[in-house]
Amino acid sequence: MSDGQDRGAPLQFAFVLHNHQPVGNLPEVFERAYETAYLPMLEVLEAHPGIRFLLHYTGPLLEWLARERPQFLGRVKALVGAGRAEILGGGLYEPILAVIPPADRLGQLEAMTTYLEQHLAVRPTGAWLAERVWEPHLPSDLVEGGVAYSILDQEHLEKAGIPSDQADGVWITENLGRVLRLFPASTDLRYLIPWQSVDEVMAYLRRQWEGGRRLLVFADDGEKFGSWPDTYRHCYQDAWVDRFLGALEASADWLQTVTLGEVAAGADEPRRVYLPSASYPEMEDWSLPPETFRALKAAREQVRDVPGAARYMRLGHWRNFLARYPEANLMQQRANAISARVHALDPGPRRTEALDHLWRGQCNCPYWHGVFGGIYL
Repeated sequence: MSDGQDRGAPLQFAFVLHNHQPVGNLPEVFERAYETAYLPMLEVLEAHPGIRFLLHYTGPLLEWLARERPQFLGRVKALVGAGRAEILGGGLYEPILAVIPPADRLGQLEAMTTYLEQHLAVRPTGAWLAERVWEPHLPSDLVEGGVAYSILDQEHLEKAGIPSDQADGVWITENLGRVLRLFPASTDLRYLIPWQSVDEVMAYLRRQWEGGRRLLVFADDGEKFGSWPDTYRHCYQDAWVDRFLGALEASADWLQTVTLGEVAAGADEPRRVYLPSASYPEMEDWSLPPETFRALKAAREQVRDVPGAARYMRLGHWRNFLARYPEANLMQQRANAISARVHALDPGPRRTEALDHLWRGQCNCPYWHGVFGGIYL
């Protein structure tokens, strides 16, 4: 396409940061993540008024911020009021919604909405799904809980057979007639940002626009920008984030940053898709028996020279963590049994307090292995 040709509408780009600390994490961990990731990212975003973006803070982190750094939430609230930031909801204590009782799904969604209304004066329309765990029955409860859209990985659509070059934009799905909009987050961008140079990232975005794409979503952990090893120096001391946001602003003739709530509200006839159960690819790999994973890895190696082929070679169901690790299964079954007992209590302060303890206990982090310890501890 020559420079003189009309390339049509600009590329819409959504920059989404998911910020999370689990229930009961050590105070020094909250403090370190705040100083190395949450605060410097907010400062850089504030310094670039041409950038719009989305933020998700989970309940445990929101509580810490409200108690220890209330001025931070005031600054976030100002960005929301200025129309620059959109806040995502979800389950308050970052549960895996698919495997907790329906009453708890709705309760956690509503508790998060109430908290955000009280502290940020905003009622979210989008929800972050913990560990990007998707199961086909979720749209019913999400919509009942006030959710209009959610963000999943591009791989979720690929698992439904959607070609990689079409797994972008906005889609709709439904369960029992409850319609939910879905935004796939780009796999390529997840590996480009912030690891490659700003010029390489911008060149990639430009190629996507010239190739006809009109909406791309980057969605990843906020801790990736400062709290991961060596990332504070890279992102802030070497000013990668500042230079990237500046490059986005300088590209306003062909790129505009957007919030997904406005896109969801204005989307005309989105494509329809029905997704199988899925999580992010690594979790599905980790859920496999070791011998199966070794065979799958070997098979992927055989097709590594075929572009995109390995992405379609997928096995595993995230729930098999509950089979591989009996301790995880015990926690999950115990929580569901306790849920039945708590919901049977008479309404009142005792039940309200018990529900809060129950919902805190549904935080997903103990079920997996990772930087938070989890099941390996």
